[in-house]
This record gives sequence, C-alpha cells and structure tokens, in this order.
Amino acid sequence: MSAPESGLSFADIAVSLGDRRVLRGVTFEVRPGEVVGLLGRNGAGKTTLLRLAARALHPESGSVRLGGRELQAFSRRALARAIATVAQDSHVPFPFLAGEIVLMGRAPHQGLFGFESAADLALAGEAMELLGIADLANRSIFELSGGERQLVMFARAVAQQPELLLLDEPTAFLDLRHRIDVLHAVREFARQGRGALVVSHDLGLAARICDRVVVLGDGVVIAQGTAAEVLRPDVLEWAFGIEADVLAAPDGRPVVVPRLAD
Repeated sequence: MSAPESGLSFADIAVSLGDRRVLRGVTFEVRPGEVVGLLGRNGAGKTTLLRLAARALHPESGSVRLGGRELQAFSRRALARAIATVAQDSHVPFPFLAGEIVLMGRAPHQGLFGFESAADLALAGEAMELLGIADLANRSIFELSGGERQLVMFARAVAQQPELLLLDEPTAFLDLRHRIDVLHAVREFARQGRGALVVSHDLGLAARICDRVVVLGDGVVIAQGTAAEVLRPDVLEWAFGIEADVLAAPDGRPVVVPRLAD
C-alpha cells in the first residue's frame, strides 16, 4: 500500500523488543477526518504502535509517515505541533494547576521566549470548557482524581490543536458523563478534518466513536474495516479468545455481549 498524501500511515512495520517480535508486517492508515480504533488483547502491540507514531520508538523495518513524510524528517517542534498524545496514566512530577497544564499544550506554537498570548489562553479555556472541567483550572493536579487528571491531559491535547491525536484508553478512568464529553470531543476533532488513533479495550466505545477499527493479534493485523465489518463472533474469538454474541443497537451499531461460562 502506498502512503497517502496526508494522514498517518504504517507500512509493513516490524518491531522487536528484546527477543520478542511484537509487530510483524503491520500496514494501515489514519486518514484526515477519521477516527481509527486499535483493538486487541494485552500484548498485541497496540501501545507499541502509538509509541511509533509519537516517535518514541523506531521500527525495525517498515515506515511510519505523516502527510506523506517520514516521521524522522520532522523537527521535534514541528512534530509536537502535528501530533498530541494522551497516555493512559500521565505522571506530573510538580503540583502545577490544572489550567497551567492545559496551557502547556500551546508551547509548540509559542515563540522563542515561550510567552502565552491571549489567543493561547482562550484556546486553553475553550478546551477545558469542552471537557466540562473549567472549574478545575485553579486546582493542583495533585488534588485531582485519576479521571479528572485524565480529562486535564485530554484538554491539553485539544488545546495543542494538532493534526493527529494519539489516545491510549482515553476513557479508562472516566464516569459516564465525562466519557460522553470525550467521545464528543474526539468526533468534533475529526469533523474538523483531523485524525485520531485510539487504543481501547472497550468494544462498545470503538463501535460508537470509530470510523474504522484495526484488530491486532500476535503482532499482525487480524482484521480492519468498519465496526460492523470487524466486530464479528469469529474475529472476536480469534483476537480475544472469547465467545460472544454481536447484537445491533437501535442506531445499527454493533454491541458485543460476551458469553460467560455457566
């Protein structure tokens, strides 16, 4: 598959960590305006792909491209303007205020001396409003719950205004209300013509938010396509080792119901 003119592409990716081959011949893309979900059991290689896309790891073979350019061709600053990452559990070593952390998302866009502008402050405030956490702006990150910290990190990524979001279990610690806020924010991001790559173990989330899903197993792509095309009992048994029924929700999207042993 040739690399697209824009968006993120993985072409024939292979990665080994120690003596274990984590990824073998992985090829797929995230197009502008699209949300793509990465599914698979623990150890399937999902987070490794996010690390490759963030240039925190280099492939043993194959290429990762953004906008048709190898990631290695980007300066660190240019890559920070293009890609924002939200890890599953981000560690903040100092007691910054939540609003200060969100404002840090504007750093790649600021000048040499790093002074924030009125526009930077406005974008940070809008990101917090979008996620329903404006009231946390003046609270220390150390005072927040795990879910609140996750929302702050997501707001920072939104304020960064990248072309691509990399999300690792973005709703793992969130209550239902804030899960909906995050889903809305990710879909709005895609409607603006940008892309998102989302790692999730929540198959219901994948069916609701993703335009396409990519299922990994033993370091290879088992299946990719729309949620309706991919979330089938045979694929779920292959990928996760479970038996499940797949039902249609009122909007037609698939709902996975695992079968529990008697």
